[in-house]
Amino acid sequence: MRISVAGAVLLFMVMSSAHVAGQAVRKRALANNPDIYKSLLAFGINTNTNSGILGGANVRYTKLLQGALFGKTQYQYMALEIINVKSPKEYTTTSGLGFNNINNKANYLFSIRPQYGRELFFYNRQNNEGLGLSGIVAAGPTLGLEKPFMVQWQEGGRTVTVPYNPSLSGAPAAGILSGFGKSKIVPGLHAKAAVNLELSTFRHNVTGLEVGFLVEAFTRRIELMAYSNSQNVPNVGNRSFFTSGYINLYFGTKKQ
Repeated sequence: MRISVAGAVLLFMVMSSAHVAGQAVRKRALANNPDIYKSLLAFGINTNTNSGILGGANVRYTKLLQGALFGKTQYQYMALEIINVKSPKEYTTTSGLGFNNINNKANYLFSIRPQYGRELFFYNRQNNEGLGLSGIVAAGPTLGLEKPFMVQWQEGGRTVTVPYNPSLSGAPAAGILSGFGKSKIVPGLHAKAAVNLELSTFRHNVTGLEVGFLVEAFTRRIELMAYSNSQNVPNVGNRSFFTSGYINLYFGTKKQ
């Protein structure tokens, strides 16, 4: 009987020691968890419903904040993106001479968007495995750059580059880099909400996907399209409020 009691006590002590040791190991693993990082700097490319396949580029920086939010790890989120916003009414045609043109396009719109917000992790990657899932909410001012759509036109026996107007319909485009000196600045505001997927990590390198929805408002209507009076559709595609769904593919580096 004494042997049985002593054996039970010994077994209990061994199990208790193993449990305490296991907790200590888990605590050390959590403290050294590479998935809970101090900061992340990443660069990415954008596609969205207002721009086509390649919409622009962005850079983002996140920094770990002290204290949890709703029991989840939270980060300070800062980003800067430059996006080429298009009208849904524009389309490219090719003339019989082989040059491309965008019918009735009056201006390009480049949205420069500094952003500030929060990123909240719902699920962190474990030991460099699995999928990291977080939510992002951010907002900020917009610096809209309304750049004229330049075309090449024959005038007095020479070729000149001028802003498009309906009387120059059919003239070949001069290129996206032409006419920046004639740009107008239109301020605005924007906000976005997104789901962030951390897809893979190799040591301190990160690949991720940000999928979200953005709203943007300017202080005046952006003149993206220009129509002649005979077409009787002067405001089609021109507006001051834009919405878009977007995807950002980014590559970055973590700092532990």
